Amino acid sequence: MGTGINSARKSFFKSTGNLPTSRAVSKGIVEPTANLSSKHSHLMMGYGQFLDHDITISPEAGGEGGVVETA
Repeated sequence: MGTGINSARKSFFKSTGNLPTSRAVSKGIVEPTANLSSKHSHLMMGYGQFLDHDITISPEAGGEGGVVETA
């Protein structure tokens, strides 16, 4: 029998009320919008990921013309 330390919370601190579901919380925080583009949503996400990974993972040039001078 466990002590409940690793179990999920079921109520607010020092209250008897139940916690709201994650769906209820997200619906309360995020405003619904009707101007979403189903045409570009995944395309822009993929392009953004490509640019991010291309820029951040690219090696840096060491010097002029990419040549590193050793002394």
